[in-house]
Amino acid sequence: MPTWYTHTHLALPAPLAEDSQLLELTEHLTSFGVSASVAPDNLARITISLAIQANDHLAAATQATTLQSTGPLTGAQITTLTVRTEQDMEDYLNSPSIPELVGLTDIAGMAGVSRQRVRDLSIKDPAFPPVAVNTGTMSLYLKASAEHWAADRHPTTGRPKTL
Repeated sequence: MPTWYTHTHLALPAPLAEDSQLLELTEHLTSFGVSASVAPDNLARITISLAIQANDHLAAATQATTLQSTGPLTGAQITTLTVRTEQDMEDYLNSPSIPELVGLTDIAGMAGVSRQRVRDLSIKDPAFPPVAVNTGTMSLYLKASAEHWAADRHPTTGRPKTL
């Protein structure tokens, strides 16, 4: 029987008052390789991941739903349920969780201008992508945003007109 990996977001009837409550809520799930976390900004929202043996994804989803809405979790409302195959889970875990980032030199190459010109545009152009990460020595931008900006750019050539 294949193993299915479920990832569930739940809304609890009341916020957790202390850390030990999370352990109490998930103790009955230990045989399913439970992993649980609490949302830092809302102690009534938890996330639970399980490994469930089932014939298909619907059976895995049904079992996960039953396990997470009975016992100590009675009254919890499931807001999101994701079911993955073993291969899907492996692919998910191996995919980067941080989006691709680029610097001004990369953006200059995308836009076909000098690095200095991109630096000037990063200050003057309101459509220029916002800084995603500032390392202290350089600013990094989301690659997708930079590519979109470079593709939508409509540069004018020559010196600015003087009046």
